[in-house]
Amino acid sequence: LDCLEDIISFFNVYAFTQVAIYGKSYCEAAKDTWDLFKSRGFDLIVNDDLTGMVLLLSCIFGGAVVAIVTAVFAKFVFHIDNWAAWTAVGFVFGLGITACIMVVVRSAVATLFVCLCEDPNALQQTKPEKYERVQAAWMERYNAGIGQPLLQQQPLLQQPPQLQPPPPPP
Repeated sequence: LDCLEDIISFFNVYAFTQVAIYGKSYCEAAKDTWDLFKSRGFDLIVNDDLTGMVLLLSCIFGGAVVAIVTAVFAKFVFHIDNWAAWTAVGFVFGLGITACIMVVVRSAVATLFVCLCEDPNALQQTKPEKYERVQAAWMERYNAGIGQPLLQQQPLLQQPPQLQPPPPPP
């Protein structure tokens, strides 16, 4: 059950993107998103998505900045004896505020994935320079154009050739 819960939560943001864009029900959006990603090969890029880690580190950094500012003000401006407690409160507050901001960034990344998967030509028509950059990165990583079926990667070890039996004697 934990594995199933992880899978559902992983595709949750992409399904909600479909709900927001098209007004579908959640179950319909989840199924359509999964089918769309599987048919276009975007399941690989979703697995390679590292934005979650970057956003988490941004939240921690935001919390640390607020904690430092809180500590400086508590200790040197207001001369509070228990400045460490206020520093912890500042960290939690900064972490929460930064997390609220990072949700917008995460939603933008999910929307980009879904929209690019749905219609990659829309980006090409509206922002050709950005499309070329995305296309070049996609080609470098997956050896296929955006939206095209991905080529199977060659195995690292080649299979030895099969020996043919000798022909029967005449």
